[in-house]
Amino acid sequence: TPLFPPTTHSATDIFEPEPILVDITLGPAPTCLYVVGDLHGQLPDLQMILATHGFPSPTTHFLFNGDFVDRGPNGCEVLFTLFLLKLLHPHAVHLNRGNHEDARLNEKHGFAQEVLAKYGPALYNFIVDAFEALPVFHLINRQTLVLHGGLSGLPNVTLDEMRSIDKFLDYDIRARTRPSVILTCALWSDPDEDVPRVARNPRGAGVLFGTDVTRDFLERNGLKNIIRSHQQVTDGFLRFHGDRVFTLFSASNYNQKCDNLGAVAKLCRTSAHSDALSMVIQSYKVNQHEVAAMINFQKKICHRAYPTYEMPVEDETKQLLQSRIFHKRHELLAVFTDLDRHGSNSVSVGQWAAGMAHVLRVKRVPWFSLASTFAKVVAGRIKYGRFCRRYQIKIGRASRREWTRRMIGYLSRTIFERCEDLALIFASFDASGDGRVSYQEFLHAMHELDLAIPDDQLFELATCISGEDADSGGFSYSAFLNVFLHQYEDLQTQMSGDLLPFMRHLAVSRTFRPWEAMERLRTRILLAPHALHAGLAPFDPSALSLADLAAVLTTLMLPFNYTPLDIQYLACELLLALRLSSTASTLSAADLRRAAALPDAPDAEAAAAVLERVANAVFRAGGQMRHAFAAFDADGSGEVSLDEFRSGVEAALAGMAGPEREGGGGVSAEQMRMVFELLDEDGNGRLQYQEFLRAFEVEDTRAGE
Repeated sequence: TPLFPPTTHSATDIFEPEPILVDITLGPAPTCLYVVGDLHGQLPDLQMILATHGFPSPTTHFLFNGDFVDRGPNGCEVLFTLFLLKLLHPHAVHLNRGNHEDARLNEKHGFAQEVLAKYGPALYNFIVDAFEALPVFHLINRQTLVLHGGLSGLPNVTLDEMRSIDKFLDYDIRARTRPSVILTCALWSDPDEDVPRVARNPRGAGVLFGTDVTRDFLERNGLKNIIRSHQQVTDGFLRFHGDRVFTLFSASNYNQKCDNLGAVAKLCRTSAHSDALSMVIQSYKVNQHEVAAMINFQKKICHRAYPTYEMPVEDETKQLLQSRIFHKRHELLAVFTDLDRHGSNSVSVGQWAAGMAHVLRVKRVPWFSLASTFAKVVAGRIKYGRFCRRYQIKIGRASRREWTRRMIGYLSRTIFERCEDLALIFASFDASGDGRVSYQEFLHAMHELDLAIPDDQLFELATCISGEDADSGGFSYSAFLNVFLHQYEDLQTQMSGDLLPFMRHLAVSRTFRPWEAMERLRTRILLAPHALHAGLAPFDPSALSLADLAAVLTTLMLPFNYTPLDIQYLACELLLALRLSSTASTLSAADLRRAAALPDAPDAEAAAAVLERVANAVFRAGGQMRHAFAAFDADGSGEVSLDEFRSGVEAALAGMAGPEREGGGGVSAEQMRMVFELLDEDGNGRLQYQEFLRAFEVEDTRAGE
């Protein structure tokens, strides 16, 4: 039962923006639309329809034409099924309001009592809100109007006038205003062959409308016909007014008292070059045993394409989805932050599902129904900051500590060069002035600084700064101070001499990005030792001054065409970076080489640092780790040797720009061997396919919560 309230609330979020008249344009065959009439809480009829015609898809659309509840025993189950289908397939499932989507009738005909008995008053209030948000009309290919009841008989009614009516209008069955009359009749009126225009309706609401009313309305609006419901008919359908009005009723054996058939209308375009529609009406009667058999068969053949809410996701599929969540976590956080307009640090299940579909773009994944599988749902909502940090590379989740230390140091130096007042820096980040820096504000500030740091790395940095505010993705002033105050105090000591003014007045070129330059430097030190040796040759390698260092860097960075001022700035950056852990006034060749190596770290942490960067490289190239195995397996033996692993890692990292390689930049031969041995589970000196894949598994860090 916890599923249903958020389902209803999320459905309301979808219905509210929909207009009172929704236009549907059907594509060419095999696309079709099934129009379903009254169901009145008869779940077996809905099951029969779905089992017979298939579940919603890009080519199979459904329009449920009102009166989903009342009188039948399973109004809740029918309604929640329709709401879930709408949430899972918003463009393929459509719902019209009927006269029984109304609290006054629900209290009279049993649905209100059903909801209260099964779930309580809170859910009933959600449902009433959802009913009021439903559209009233659907127009198919500009020629077939679908509504629950009928026409009003008022003169000169147009589609534009119908579009202008407020669907939230509190209509009255004794309506007097023109909009209220049109709305009331759309829910209550019935066609009649014997009246010339209109007559009193025995129901006490709406009217009986005749052939002349139908003809005038269709001709004025350029329509072909009308499909409506609202009346129980023996064969499930009935034609009126020269085949211009069709009544559909889909609750067979209605109320377990009538021996009637149910019916569904199938609409398709007649050709790819015409919007003209063909209509086939199919009648049926529910047999409980046949329905059960058909549903079981449907599950067997369609469980991959249409997983149900309780169906477990296969391990391989779940791992693939977890991997996509991990690699897109920064984009997900940005989308969820935008959806969280009230600053609650959470989104509804429906908003979460919409965000997942928008960012991950994995076809035919019912995110709404899988919410509790991938996220923690509390009272129908998901803490998105916590969710975005939930999935990590399995080996050594603590691997980001050293990377974060370096990144915070670099960011501190960058902003310190611009302003020495942390309060002013925070205020410049806090664009809204609300005392907190949201994730979007942080991204904007970082982009303004032009640090060449991709958003997935900014996500990790924001995570570090937020600390205890991790649920929001943003951070407060106290969290900001907690991270940067100590760094600033160190910088004030280190940069008290001439270095800070010197860096501030360096006219570096607009294309020069210090972070990118540092990454290129580390790669050159690692992969071009001959260039480093040539640069160091004229100097004392044990004591390099700032000028000496600039000369060495000029030789080392020759392929990148940096200006002399760019090189001087890079020399300052390198000197300052190493001074964070050393008070030496000069730099040695050993210090320079150390700048290119991964920091000392426990085996698991260093392994994760390497593997995460490789996984990011493969993912950004549009591939998957299973495909990357072939690239690592250079000799095609089906196994990866240490040399092949080293070459594969270096090739993957060589194509990456910016701080994806941070956490040390290059990878030493010893560290590469250590990582390889950690992954080689059977110790045979070669990585098999499964060992390779397990190395890059993304783990659910909150499994079992």
